[in-house]
Amino acid sequence: MSRSFKDISGGKQVSGGTLSPRTKKVNSTLAVDSWRRGGSKTSVVIDHLIVAGGGPGSGGSSAAPGSGGTGGGYGETVGFEASIGTTYTITVGGANTSSSAFGVTKNAGAGGAGSGGSYYSTGPGGAPGITSSYSGSSLGYGGGGGGGQWNSSFGGPSGGRDGGGSGGNSGGQPGSPGERGGGGGGGGANGPSGGGTGGTGVVIIRYPSGEDAAASTTGSPSVSISGGYRIYNFTGSGSITF
Repeated sequence: MSRSFKDISGGKQVSGGTLSPRTKKVNSTLAVDSWRRGGSKTSVVIDHLIVAGGGPGSGGSSAAPGSGGTGGGYGETVGFEASIGTTYTITVGGANTSSSAFGVTKNAGAGGAGSGGSYYSTGPGGAPGITSSYSGSSLGYGGGGGGGQWNSSFGGPSGGRDGGGSGGNSGGQPGSPGERGGGGGGGGANGPSGGGTGGTGVVIIRYPSGEDAAASTTGSPSVSISGGYRIYNFTGSGSITF
């Protein structure tokens, strides 16, 4: 009866046995391609925006309008290397409270300044904060609130900047609340009138949309894909695991 044998190229004959195969060398190019396909990836490079909560506007009185509140501190970090399998805590500050994530903390009261109250001019409003497209749209964060107004015969009160609330009109109108870490608006004169509350903070994370989605999140962030990025927008505290 005939037998068939498999030819193993490059082997050597061993006395009394079969051919011994040559030691196989790893193709470094194929190994890199395998890693890129997720075979042994250990990190993902992300960008993040952190904004603290904005400060309140001051109240107006019968004698004077109130001033706008100061926006929350803010900052962007580009190219942070997050470890896969690690859970990162996201702390989103409420009004006048700090926010933190990935070892970075942004403090309340460190954003755009609020504007003072005005007798007759609407004024420029609060000082600017930061404009960012991390959410997928260009939005302002951490700006100051507008001051209240004394005399409404000269137009409306000053508006806030980059999330800051508008000041209240004369007649004791309260200031409007801030948003996206902006300061609250100042109360109008001829009050008493309350100042607006500061806007809550925000933490936004983005990375290329070709990367895998996060393994898990808490805190119910909104998730979207825009401009080639996968985006996680936290408006409340939580966590993320890549």
